[in-house]
Amino acid sequence: MKKLLPFILLMTCVFLLTTCEERERSNPVDFNADPDAWAPSNLQAELINDSEIKLTWTQEEERISGFKIGRKAGSGSFTQIAEVDADVTEYTDTGLNCGTDYTYRVQAFTDDNESGYVEITVYTPICLIFQEDFSGSTIPDDWSTSTYADFYIENGRLTIEGDDDGYIHSASTVGGALPTSISDPDLTIEIWDIYFTGDQTPNISIALGTSLYENGEWTNWRRYHFFINTNENTYSFYKLIGDPYTWEHLFSGTYSLSDNMDMRLKYNHSTSTFHLYIDDELLTSYGYSLEDGEVFDEIVVAGQMESKTQFDNIELTGK
Repeated sequence: MKKLLPFILLMTCVFLLTTCEERERSNPVDFNADPDAWAPSNLQAELINDSEIKLTWTQEEERISGFKIGRKAGSGSFTQIAEVDADVTEYTDTGLNCGTDYTYRVQAFTDDNESGYVEITVYTPICLIFQEDFSGSTIPDDWSTSTYADFYIENGRLTIEGDDDGYIHSASTVGGALPTSISDPDLTIEIWDIYFTGDQTPNISIALGTSLYENGEWTNWRRYHFFINTNENTYSFYKLIGDPYTWEHLFSGTYSLSDNMDMRLKYNHSTSTFHLYIDDELLTSYGYSLEDGEVFDEIVVAGQMESKTQFDNIELTGK
């Protein structure tokens, strides 16, 4: 037994040393502690609206003084935006810009030490600039209509019913919703659930209208139209310059259409390109640069020929 005693003592020391080496050091007041061992966890983000995000997290270690919250936009650098007490595990960030991706990080701290971070990225939606869902019983006052057709609301849809060879047109000026201070947004018109019936299926169009600011005043207006001929399954793109009307044909193409579809016309400022989508499929793209001082200020939808056309929901968004 006496011969075994030194061996037993040696193994006991080895066991104790090994156990001490492997033990996780999570005491927040210990400068040698692993900072991730006492960091917050389960960071969640709730998008309340296009300018508010609510953060929540959990914290197991109680020997802390509070939490620091950091944020960065896109690929930018982190900055601290808030500091909360140890018993607070949520924070709502306000005044955000829609169409921007934000990354948040939260860390616990003591008077002398800081934990590791937990991070989350929130992909915010693009900005809704204008929307009309035609949920009322009458045509909204800010929509102007031509005299060549009947305009009314039916089952929550803008309904345009035209006479033979009558041109039917509806335009909404959104001027106040598109201030000139908006810096290079990627603008998109979306029209959902377009239905058309009648003796002849109609031509329909979707357009972004602009005004041109020159020499200190608004001197001209123009529209960029995609026309869809549902009889011939063709589409064309025109620029219309007003007073007097001048149509500039830019290009045409063919596509198989149905009597119920969604349309989306997008202008990408960074590439100076129009894009036309049908039912979320990119139909065509066309490069065209706006002039200096030219700003979007109008949505236009239209139909033609003896028919009944319905538009369910119209939105204008910009990033």
